Amino acid sequence: MNAPEPGIYPGIPFEQYMQWDAVNNSLLSVLINKSPAHAKLYTQEPLDTEALRFGHALHTRALEPQLYGQRYAIRPECDRRTKEGKAIYEGFLSILDGKAELTEAENASIEAICANIERHRIHRFIEKGQSEVCIVWRDAKTGLLCKARLDYYHDGENIIVDLKSTTDASYDGFTGSIFKFNYFQQSAWYCDGIKTLKGDMPSFVFMAFEKKPPYACAAYEAADEVLIAGRKTYRRALNLYQECMATNHWPGYPDRVEIITMPPWALNRLGAGQYNLITEEEDNGPEKHNSGAIETDWDELEREARESE
Repeated sequence: MNAPEPGIYPGIPFEQYMQWDAVNNSLLSVLINKSPAHAKLYTQEPLDTEALRFGHALHTRALEPQLYGQRYAIRPECDRRTKEGKAIYEGFLSILDGKAELTEAENASIEAICANIERHRIHRFIEKGQSEVCIVWRDAKTGLLCKARLDYYHDGENIIVDLKSTTDASYDGFTGSIFKFNYFQQSAWYCDGIKTLKGDMPSFVFMAFEKKPPYACAAYEAADEVLIAGRKTYRRALNLYQECMATNHWPGYPDRVEIITMPPWALNRLGAGQYNLITEEEDNGPEKHNSGAIETDWDELEREARESE
């Protein structure tokens, strides 16, 4: 489906937004973290609606509470293996009327999370803005049409609020999530989209909430360096996407043989990290910790193989 002209579009259903033919942050994240081949497949795969169900329900309750009861029904706890349980469930289905199902436990979690969000001072911006706002803009450098779907946008204050579930909403815990899950790229993508359309750079606030009791939440505004890092990352991905589109070449992982190691924390735990080797060298001399491994010159081997054919 062709995307609309560049602009700000509140109230667009998620399924319709996903069909718009434009580049989004999720596509670029797959491309840069996996490969162009994965990114092309991403554009063709159907949505995992079951995985998205709880998240959509939480967003509706937190951002559009007036629609929560219209879209979701709470399934009563019952043993469907029994005659009584089957009757209860069949009665529930008869009044479902196209609504999505939530278990009582899921609904209880959603209500507890939203109660904490509503007590937070950032909630006043959520109350006075617009939820699920879709934006479309054209990237000036590549000419590509781009899109994003903002959880909440306060037009008057020019603030974007994005809900994020996490196992650790503390300051130290969530800083790791910003890097691990590419939230830094997302924040830059959304902010630059709004800036392109409105001319002013918005503030971007992560509303982080924990998925287990006590469902603690915290709000963090993305610092300038976070946006700079995100902009560099998505720019590299966007340029690569443009190249793949122009050549219709969507490569997977590199076809060369690469030297692989392990994360520094793992090497340290196993006694083979940089600190461990330095200590060993001091005790036993540099020759004691040499593994004896020789890094193979794979390019040279390939040239020799060609010459021998």
